Amino acid sequence: MALGFWLIATMMLSAGKNISSEKAKQIALSHARVAERDAKITKIQLGVEKGVAVYEIEFYVNGKKFEYDINSNSGEIVKVK
Repeated sequence: MALGFWLIATMMLSAGKNISSEKAKQIALSHARVAERDAKITKIQLGVEKGVAVYEIEFYVNGKKFEYDINSNSGEIVKVK
């Protein structure tokens, strides 16, 4: 599984079509309608969800937890918890 992740991530990064982790964070914050100054970001990590490379974004606002998976190629929100 780890080898598959690195292969996908390497292929996507080398293709030069990835959004940045900063852009992924902004997409999640915007969707949640939260200003960055009000959020405590606890996780920004490149991972794989159902065979798709995604940024896993986790943050808290006033004790409420937000979790997002953002497609690292398109910027599409894949999952919200």
